[in-house]
Amino acid sequence: MMRCLFVVWVLVVVGCTNQGETKATLAAFCDTAETWTARDSGESIDKVIRSCRQLLDADLNDDERAIVSLRLGIALQKSGRQEESIEPLQRAVQLSPGNSKSHRLLGDGLSAKARALEIYAMDGQPTSSDERRALRASAIRAYRKAIALGDRSRSVFDGLGWVLWRDGDMDGAVRAYTDASNADPTDIDSAFMLGKILNLHGQYEDSVAVFERVQKADPERFGSYGSHHAMLDASRRGERASVWDEADAVDRQE
Repeated sequence: MMRCLFVVWVLVVVGCTNQGETKATLAAFCDTAETWTARDSGESIDKVIRSCRQLLDADLNDDERAIVSLRLGIALQKSGRQEESIEPLQRAVQLSPGNSKSHRLLGDGLSAKARALEIYAMDGQPTSSDERRALRASAIRAYRKAIALGDRSRSVFDGLGWVLWRDGDMDGAVRAYTDASNADPTDIDSAFMLGKILNLHGQYEDSVAVFERVQKADPERFGSYGSHHAMLDASRRGERASVWDEADAVDRQE
């Protein structure tokens, strides 16, 4: 039944004869697409992706094209195709620059591509450090625009913190991860990254306080990662932790 409805939304949008009909149908389509994307089913998400691409071939105005482009970017990221999401999200940002979600998700796509290239470099594959830096710079702009438009979610600060850290802006990364932890005090990953960066920044007492808070909040999960204990022990000794030094150095060596 849902599959039939999904096909109908696409056919009706393509055949709409006025703007009011198109907007009403697009609203229904987006509701259906959100439900399907939330299912976490590869088949369902693929249908959303195909339907969005069909809709983008229809005679849509800029606002409508921005809506469908954003929905396509969301579905692509949900399916793990982060790099592929960049183009539709860039289009969504261009067509609807006031949508903070489009900017945040564009930052996620750009950041993911930079991470992938960094992993390739660590594996000895030829990649351009200039391209990685350019991607991080674009991601920083996207995240900061989302924040300026009112996005105060953990996700936006978490994403910003990573690209600032990888770009060598330790102070900025500390502020961003602090904001991420404040936005969602229950999130262990953001707090751990904050503790890690405080250690790398030489702020050992602050790092210990963050790690101990994480350990107290979720001792079982904290204990399952050896790197968590290594970072906490190093901070207690007043030493820079050695974990992930290879990743830290990848863009400093070129």
